[in-house]
Amino acid sequence: MAEFPGRSGAMTVAEYLDAQQVTCSPCHPDTAEPVVVAIPQLCGWVPAPPDAVPGAYTVLVNPAHITEDGCPNAVLLHGKLSTTVDAGELLNCAAVDSRRLPDWREYEASRVPYQGHPSVFVRGVYTAEQWALSATTCYTVINDGPSWSRCRRGYPRSASTRSGAGGAGPGPEHQPHATCRGCP
Repeated sequence: MAEFPGRSGAMTVAEYLDAQQVTCSPCHPDTAEPVVVAIPQLCGWVPAPPDAVPGAYTVLVNPAHITEDGCPNAVLLHGKLSTTVDAGELLNCAAVDSRRLPDWREYEASRVPYQGHPSVFVRGVYTAEQWALSATTCYTVINDGPSWSRCRRGYPRSASTRSGAGGAGPGPEHQPHATCRGCP
């Protein structure tokens, strides 16, 4: 598993940007940006209304699995930073966002570049109320100006699934996120 400096007491991405006095303005798909980002729309997944996640570039949901507590979702955040930051320092903070989730259990972490850009990929499970949720997050810093992207895909899992022998791993519903994993 990839090691990230300063695991204990490390800052989140938001805390790092605040400390550097850097703001991140959300980019929107309907504006002309020098960087085009997208997440694949898997069969059965549909776009959510633009206000489903304020500031999100794209939100996809799987309506076949909606419950009163939520549904599987993929959220792509794409923002432009107010100034250039050190990509390595920023990405050192990337895994902290996930690691601060309740009862976080990490199954995969990688610093493999995505299409030549500095990137961090983190996958694991956390607890929210009675749910064990699988989360896959990828952060990519595009060095062509001050821009960055984060995409997170979440999958609800029942609490009973967590209690299997050896702990819960990602369920069969987990699909690698092509945009984050660098697949063609």
